[in-house]
Amino acid sequence: MVITVLAPANPPLEQTRPAVPTSVILGSLLLAATCGLPLVGEFPRDETASVAALPLIAWLALGIAGIVVLDHRPRSLVGWAGIGAAATPMGVLIAGYLWPSGVAGEPQMLRFAAQWGPLTLVALVLPALAVMLTADPSRGDQRWRVWIVAACMGALGAACLAWFVATHAAYGATAAAGIGVVALVVAASGFVAEPRPVIEPLVDIGLGVAALAVAAGAGAVILQIARHEQIFGAEALGAFSTAATLALTLPGAWWLRREFLTRRYGTGVLSADEIAALTADLKTAADPRELLTKAGAMVTATSGVDETRLLLDEVPAPDGWDCWPLLVGDELVGTMLLHPSHPGGLEARQTRVCRQLLPTIALVARAVALAIDAEYARNDVAHQRDLERARILADLHDDLGPVLAGMSMRVQAASETHHLPELDALASDLASCRADLRRIVSGLSPTALGDGDVSAAIAALVASFDGGNGPDVTLTTDIPDGIDTHASVLIYRAIAEGITNAIKHAHATHVLVAVERETGGLRMSVTDDGVGGTLVPGVGLESLRNRVCETGGTLSIEQAAPRGTRLVLTLDEDDR
Repeated sequence: MVITVLAPANPPLEQTRPAVPTSVILGSLLLAATCGLPLVGEFPRDETASVAALPLIAWLALGIAGIVVLDHRPRSLVGWAGIGAAATPMGVLIAGYLWPSGVAGEPQMLRFAAQWGPLTLVALVLPALAVMLTADPSRGDQRWRVWIVAACMGALGAACLAWFVATHAAYGATAAAGIGVVALVVAASGFVAEPRPVIEPLVDIGLGVAALAVAAGAGAVILQIARHEQIFGAEALGAFSTAATLALTLPGAWWLRREFLTRRYGTGVLSADEIAALTADLKTAADPRELLTKAGAMVTATSGVDETRLLLDEVPAPDGWDCWPLLVGDELVGTMLLHPSHPGGLEARQTRVCRQLLPTIALVARAVALAIDAEYARNDVAHQRDLERARILADLHDDLGPVLAGMSMRVQAASETHHLPELDALASDLASCRADLRRIVSGLSPTALGDGDVSAAIAALVASFDGGNGPDVTLTTDIPDGIDTHASVLIYRAIAEGITNAIKHAHATHVLVAVERETGGLRMSVTDDGVGGTLVPGVGLESLRNRVCETGGTLSIEQAAPRGTRLVLTLDEDDR
């Protein structure tokens, strides 16, 4: 029995950690040799020496910060500058032995540092020079340039001020704190690719200082008053006043900060009312694409970008624009183009806001696409219905029309020969049938509208019903210029249907047709003085009502005073 063991075709690769960058290894060796060894060799053994050594020890933190930067960006000049500045203890050690003085056996590095003070901080300019020499700096590099230069110059200036104004102990603490701040800023530049704009932390610092100043001022005033009035526990009362004022001031400072960020970047959220307005407009907007423009304006106001464009296609980003795909599930429904307010692109806050808005905007784009598809479907149905009407019209005109005309001519000829009452009655019935056929043909295809003169076409239609044995028809019109073809056809057919119903069913003696403007649209009414009562819509009215509803208009039937029926058609401004 042979057992064959098959090895997998593609064995899993061993997960190995990426190698430590060479720059990190070299930087660590340099830091140990130029900073670690001098500090270990001449570590302070008394309090006076400890004060002098404090800034020297702080250089180790700056060197570690440089190594952190090299670990993320191996070719960073700032990282190497931090390591180079951390070699200050070695330089001070060499200078101390080149220019010896003092008691024999005293650590020369500590003696030189205590004697020359600020001169040992000259290496703080190295990170500042390195960040200034960065080639082709990005927006993040430019911002880190400001922070690193400001930290280096601030640390050097504060240390010099403490050296010349305060004690050596104060200088040692100030210099060590300044170098530590520089180390923190340098290390942060390795972790954060793009910090916040400089103005924002300055505003935060300013508001914090202002809140502390107000609280301290209030506490000082209360303290002075308590001392003047010899109130027991004046210091405690002053401290409590300071804490209470600070607690009351901080919410105001936080509100001012939020208002500043809102003016700079927008609100950051879409409210429920704004989303409800978007969905409501989807039902009433004449062109669903207008909703994309409104949604884009909301994104602009919410995120603080210069301009937003929402498209229902996949398009490449133009120069200076950010392109965001709109996805619903795995389906691409459109593209959101954002024009940043800064040439360097979107801020981190704006990116976060836009990412939060993206699902909502994708759903809006999907809804607009569905509405457009539905509009195309309605138009296609209307087109097919018009084709069917044209076919019926051709059948009536070409087949039934000539038959009725021939029958009418034969009956008229026989009537002239025999003069029978039955022939006269038959001729009258045939004439009525031909008139009804003409009215039906006019309702199916208003060819009178072909020249675009709506008022003349309606006047001709009304004239075809007026006179003879029918009711008197009165027409008043105030039709604006520029009315579209679809609206004119609806008005024409509504008038034809209304007069036909008044003649056939209401037995009216007078019909009033009025077409007039009203606020935000157009109103047409056909009013008769017939029998009135409950009217059950037939095929003609139901078909007309469906077509009117498709355009967003309304068709209603109401009782007229003192009697009769009124057919009312209303079209909004956007519908016509």
